[in-house]
Amino acid sequence: LWDMHYSLGVAYKLTEEYDLAVQEMLTAVALNPTNPDILTEISRTHSTIGQFDKAIQYAEQALVIDPSDTTVIVNRGLAHLHSGDAADALKDFREAVAVDGEDAAAHYGASQAAAVLGNNQEALRSVARALELNPGYAGEAAGDPNLASLQGDPQFLKLLRESGGR
Repeated sequence: LWDMHYSLGVAYKLTEEYDLAVQEMLTAVALNPTNPDILTEISRTHSTIGQFDKAIQYAEQALVIDPSDTTVIVNRGLAHLHSGDAADALKDFREAVAVDGEDAAAHYGASQAAAVLGNNQEALRSVARALELNPGYAGEAAGDPNLASLQGDPQFLKLLRESGGR
């Protein structure tokens, strides 16, 4: 029964009926409280609508169940970053990298948070690793406002060219 509510919640999210999506997912998690995927989806839904405090809250609940899920750690980091807390975001992205050094999203997030904090050397190292793992980030990085402090940096431009960006 929980999976029916979860699926309905995802369907509501796809149709941008976010209040109904959260309501169905909360019903699903009440029926299956140890499933971190439901909590993760609730977190993502709150992020989508800019409710970053709630997104962080549900990500943390999911991490109690599975503390090594780098997708959840990265999502929590993104919620911190989008809420204006680049320092906590960077902590999350570094944690995700420590758990899985091959997680391109964690490296890319670390580059964003480091750049926002003015740590361009760490931002360059992190974006280089993200692009090495997933060259598809080059297009996003080229116009990413979080990486604005890197725009015009010769090393950054070289990384983008070598990865297929502008």
